[in-house]
Amino acid sequence: MFRNLVILIRLVFSFTFFLNLNVHAQKNIDELSVGSLYFLSGDTLAFKKVEIEKLFISGFQKRKINDKWFIKSYSADDLLYYKINSDKHYFYKYKPSEGGFLSKDEMEQYVLGQKDAKYRFKPKKIFLYSALFGVVMSLFDTSFDFYEKGSGWQFNSYSYKGVFGSDPGFITISTPLLSTFLIKQNKLKLLNRSIMEEEDVLEESYRHGYESVRHAKNTKSVTRGSLFGLGLVIAIKFIWFSDDN
Repeated sequence: MFRNLVILIRLVFSFTFFLNLNVHAQKNIDELSVGSLYFLSGDTLAFKKVEIEKLFISGFQKRKINDKWFIKSYSADDLLYYKINSDKHYFYKYKPSEGGFLSKDEMEQYVLGQKDAKYRFKPKKIFLYSALFGVVMSLFDTSFDFYEKGSGWQFNSYSYKGVFGSDPGFITISTPLLSTFLIKQNKLKLLNRSIMEEEDVLEESYRHGYESVRHAKNTKSVTRGSLFGLGLVIAIKFIWFSDDN
């Protein structure tokens, strides 16, 4: 109920705000100072603030296509703070009862860690490892057949059918799941403010933010790499037998 009310308030405000700005603000848009919006996701963008409310911020954002400013508003739930010169207006609030367990400084470091991982961390190595793992597992699966009708399960020299001599099976299908062991988990400390210095707390907050994005990137990269590897083997097998026919 409260969420629907918030959405309705935002829609009404956005409509009245749009009408008002088209009449008055367009004439002096160049006079507005450019600040920066910092999102909880780690993204930032240039923004000309017109009005700040408890639930949202409204103003002008520049289009990437034609560099023209257009009206835009953002929910406070998605924002860390708005900064212009050295002044900051925080949207994030320390409210443990609502899930805001970090202080403003800790959340700022957490978001900074997310941003650094988002734009600087490149999971190229783990993609190559997972692709190689996918190739090896698929080659093994398409070269051996451990089950035959009438004979049941058998593990001997007859199980080898030659390269691409068997159809892809359970091992190939489960390769993306099996490849998750390649994801390295870095141990993180639990934040205990009563025994930690403020500097250590902020550093650990940064690490938590960085690791959250790094782990997500590694997980996607491992899945894509293993799928690429097994897909490559299946494609080669298909081409191989197509040429034979």
